[in-house]
Amino acid sequence: AGVMAEEYARRAGESAEVARALAEMELPRSAGGALPAGGAGAVLSLADRFDLVTGMFVIGAAPTGSSDPFGVRRAAIGLLNVLRSTPALAGIHVNEALRAAADRFAAQGVEVPAERLTEAAELITRRYEQQLTDAGHEHRLVQAVLVRADRPAHGDRTLATLERHVGTEAFDGLTAAFQRVVRILPPDGAEAGADAVDRSPLTAPAELRLAESAQAVREALTGREDDLAALIEVSAPLVVAINAFFDDVLVMDPDPAVRAARLALLDDVARLARTIIDWRAL
Repeated sequence: AGVMAEEYARRAGESAEVARALAEMELPRSAGGALPAGGAGAVLSLADRFDLVTGMFVIGAAPTGSSDPFGVRRAAIGLLNVLRSTPALAGIHVNEALRAAADRFAAQGVEVPAERLTEAAELITRRYEQQLTDAGHEHRLVQAVLVRADRPAHGDRTLATLERHVGTEAFDGLTAAFQRVVRILPPDGAEAGADAVDRSPLTAPAELRLAESAQAVREALTGREDDLAALIEVSAPLVVAINAFFDDVLVMDPDPAVRAARLALLDDVARLARTIIDWRAL
C-alpha cells in the first residue's frame, strides 16, 4: 500500500516529501521492521495505527490469547516502535492519541465507550512491558517504569536512569524512604479531598521539616517534574526529613484531625514522584 501510495502521489504531482510520507505511513511492516525516517511519515504511521487499534476495540475485534486476525497487536507494537524511536514525537501521550481517534469516530456518529479506550491502552502497555522484558531488562525495574507507558520514550529514559542508579547508596535510601510513604497510603494516594484537609494540626518539628523539605524539592523540580535523575539529585534532605518524620511521629494518631493532616502531608510527598516510577515495585 505504501509503495503504491508513493507512486500515485508522485504521478499526481505531489512533492517528494508528501509522496515519501505516504509511503512511510505503512512503516513499520513488522515488529523489527524499518521505521519512518521523516516526521510527516511518523505522524501518519501513528495516526493509522491508533485509528486501527481504537476501531478494533470499538467493534469488539480486540485480540485474544489465540487470535488476532486484524493485526491489532502488530499495530500496537508498531506505534510503540515509532514513539520510542522518534524524538520529535516523544511528547505524544498514548491515552490522548486514543482519545483523539475516538473523537474522530464520534464525529461520524460512532460513540466509543471509555472502557474500550482503557482496554486499548492496557494492550499497548502490555506490549511495551513485553518489549522491555524481551530486551533483557530486570523484571522489577520494568514494573517500576510501566507507569510511564503512556509516554514510552520517557519510560525508556527513566529505565536507563534506574539502571544507572539502582544499588547506589543515594538511590537505595531514596527508594526506602518513598516506600515508607507510599505503603502507608491507599494504593491510589490519600483519600479524596486530601488537598482540602486542614493542615493546622501539623506543629511538631518533624512535621514542619518534612513539609519544608517537600516544598523545596517541588520548587527544585519545576520544569523537571518527570525527571528521575533530577529527583535523585535534589532528594537527600527530603530522605532525611521522611525518616525523621516516621521516627518521631505516629502517623495513625487517634485524633482524626491529626491523622488526616499527617496522611495529607505524606500524600504531598508521594505526589512529588508518584508519576515518575512505581516505588512499590522496587
